[in-house]
Amino acid sequence: MLHNKYYAIKILILICCINMDAMNQNVDTNTNNGVIIFSENNYQGTNTILKPGNYLISELQNIKSITIPNGLEVFLSNKDDFDDESAEKISCPSVDELKNNNSTEEYKLDNIDTSKYKYLYVLKVDLNNEDGIASHDEYDSNTGKYFGRHVSKVKEFSSTEKENLKEIVIDSSPDFQGLPDLTQYKNLQNIKLLFNVLKGKSEDFIKQEFSKIINYIDKVNPLKIIEIQGELPSYHTTQNNKFFGFNLTELPTINNNIQEIHLINCKELSSIDFSKYTSVKKICMYGNTLEKSTEAQWKTMIEQLYTLSTNITKQEQQKIAFFAIPKTITVSASLKHIQLPRTYTGEIPKNSNSSQSQIQYLSALGATSVAQDAFKDQQALTELYLPNVREVKSNAFYHCFKIEKVSLDKCEVLEEGAFRTNRALQSMYLPLVKKLGKLSIAYTRSNKLKIGDLNNQEFKSQSEAGLYLPFCEEIGDGACRGDNEDKVQIVNVNCPVCKTLGVEAFRQLTALKIVNIPEVETIGQSAFEDCSLLTKVGDINDISNNSIYLPKVKSIANYAFKNGDKGQNIIIQSIILPECERIGREAFMRYRTMKTLSIPKCKSIGILSFYDPYKLQELEATELETIGANAFQYASVPIRSFKTVNGNKKIDNGYLELPNCKKIETKAFWGSGAHSIRGTNVVKLPKCESAADDSFRAAYLTTLDASKLSNRAKILSTSKSG
Repeated sequence: MLHNKYYAIKILILICCINMDAMNQNVDTNTNNGVIIFSENNYQGTNTILKPGNYLISELQNIKSITIPNGLEVFLSNKDDFDDESAEKISCPSVDELKNNNSTEEYKLDNIDTSKYKYLYVLKVDLNNEDGIASHDEYDSNTGKYFGRHVSKVKEFSSTEKENLKEIVIDSSPDFQGLPDLTQYKNLQNIKLLFNVLKGKSEDFIKQEFSKIINYIDKVNPLKIIEIQGELPSYHTTQNNKFFGFNLTELPTINNNIQEIHLINCKELSSIDFSKYTSVKKICMYGNTLEKSTEAQWKTMIEQLYTLSTNITKQEQQKIAFFAIPKTITVSASLKHIQLPRTYTGEIPKNSNSSQSQIQYLSALGATSVAQDAFKDQQALTELYLPNVREVKSNAFYHCFKIEKVSLDKCEVLEEGAFRTNRALQSMYLPLVKKLGKLSIAYTRSNKLKIGDLNNQEFKSQSEAGLYLPFCEEIGDGACRGDNEDKVQIVNVNCPVCKTLGVEAFRQLTALKIVNIPEVETIGQSAFEDCSLLTKVGDINDISNNSIYLPKVKSIANYAFKNGDKGQNIIIQSIILPECERIGREAFMRYRTMKTLSIPKCKSIGILSFYDPYKLQELEATELETIGANAFQYASVPIRSFKTVNGNKKIDNGYLELPNCKKIETKAFWGSGAHSIRGTNVVKLPKCESAADDSFRAAYLTTLDASKLSNRAKILSTSKSG
């Protein structure tokens, strides 16, 4: 086992984005470049290859075994910041052992217990270096992240790379000569200077690095994340009415004209009285600032921040003053931008005056949930950055009409109405969500809207609005539905593991075309009602265009795919439901272009279920027992039955047979009157005991083979009348 100094130098060779994107970007097809993970339900294929970096164990899904090539080491840890005391090394050779043995073999370990750990770290070593450190210098053009380990400077970027650069991470680089001029990177969001980067550096050198960060914030934009590890000097300065403090133990007197406060790594501060900063527009806290604050202190501070961002009328102010509330409440709010540090790990609480709140940007790196009604009816918010929130509770951002961008890197649940009626919403990073609650993202309207794993390259390249939710298992009632004004522009939906679609889940998405839901088992009432432009639904990899193929659906509720525009836009030609046992009323109403219908296990279909199947020619319904009224009314050509045997279609020669049908209700097969010129119409119903007199009206039958029907002659007679 190596000594602690070695760990401190080498541990974080990480690509420090702990989310699904980290795994996507580090998957490699060359097994010599990474650790091979075998699991019960792998993210990609039969195995996943992880390059050096850090990974959430929950995203690796039930690890069964790990194969570790020579030159890599694997650790398990529960801490966000890796350290050798808390991490457990998986049994594989140390660097010294590898050197002594000169081994090139791989080490495979089975039955790894990861249940008590949060992260898996893959570390690269270099046997040619005395200390075992491997240099690593990489820019990822897809994510805009630069990572340097054991480097002396940041690489030179092209003009395009400069424009796209979002994150700079320098780790374990004792010879690092300093950051470049950061103002050349217009979209930079995160800066991380990790192990050994500043160790042993002079105070002047460290303050010089501080100044580069300050200049970027002052001249370009506030950063989202600043992580600086090591012993830092205490330092503060004021620049263009902006206050900057590093490693402060207490806040100095801040002038009344200060408009922004930026606090970096002020871990010794336990509380700040924000109520006196009535002119401040932005308050940003980074790193381990306020690490020692109690829950009660945080509650007070957040209430103060809410107050500073809330417009209060003079009349309300007088009422408040009457009850002896401190006179720090402002008539016109100035605070618009709030960034809470990662040290606040609680719930983002409800703002009791959210409708008067003027907060435009909210970031909370450590918060794990958002309270019910937290910002309901807030009309100023435009952006949310909540990378550790696991749950957004009901109506948290309901009626926030101006929100355009949301980042929820680790969120698993959106409760009822969480982002309902966010009409300006354009992007929501939501890669790990498992459940969308009732109306959770309903009534959005932007034609640029993207929701889900925005770092997936295929999804990112799509120009149309869409959803890609790779882990979502349940989409609740009305979760993504549109409105009567036909302004919701979602075109593509990809939910590869979803099992349940609730009532009106996608109703009135009038631009919706492609829906990938291969695992869905239940489709609720009106789930796709008025989605008249559908071209592919279900397991889209196994069907051609203009098809619905739902291989695992057990039941389809009333109105599920009902088309309300008289079939004018429908182009679906085949519907295949191999496991479906029940189809509700009006479920596929007005699918006038449908030629093939396969429902081999279906027992019953409801009233008007396939009403107006104008071009239906082939029907597979071997187990069908009950056919509701008007179910196939206005079929315009003779329908032939068929069977699917070993994946091949076998069409019966010139007749329709329903071998298990027992009941046919009124006007079920009422024809269009055109059958007389389309050839012989033969129907076989060997077990049918009940059929309405007009069940085949205007179908122009020539033969009805149905010995158990007492009204057979009446049915035949009626079939020849219009």
